[in-house]
Amino acid sequence: ASSYLAPSSSPFCSCPPIPLAQMAAAVVAVRHHRMKNGYGIDPAPMSRADKSRLDAEWQEYQHRVKINKIIKQFDKNGTGKLEKDQVKELLTASDSSTPNGTPPSDEELDFIIKVADKAGDGAIDNRELEDAIAAWKTFTNNRADWEAKLEKYDKGGTGSLSKDEV
Repeated sequence: ASSYLAPSSSPFCSCPPIPLAQMAAAVVAVRHHRMKNGYGIDPAPMSRADKSRLDAEWQEYQHRVKINKIIKQFDKNGTGKLEKDQVKELLTASDSSTPNGTPPSDEELDFIIKVADKAGDGAIDNRELEDAIAAWKTFTNNRADWEAKLEKYDKGGTGSLSKDEV
């Protein structure tokens, strides 16, 4: 018996196989959320630990849905991954530190992909997207400070720091 739920054969779903345990946890979390919000019968009393566990599962489920929506929004060719041009579009849309529509430089884009691409396939999948977004947000939130420090310590004007300048 397989421990995975096969993906749908529907042309509208290009979903990867989902482990049955994850699917069961998601179903339980959805049911719990519905019951907690007045949809259906009152749930049986549960311990604080069980409630905390179910709440954590619900939060994780909502997080995965959000990540999958981002992938779906920017994955124009339906591979389930974001290739370099699609990552560039995502980073452009999520950068608030530059004028609207300003894309990342090729160097910045290559760095973000290198940081996040654990599979080494040159694309970002749903498991890697969180790292890519975190790295990009860290960079964009600190860009002005880092550029000021580079200007201050880059005596040679090369755009990078040598050993002597550090």
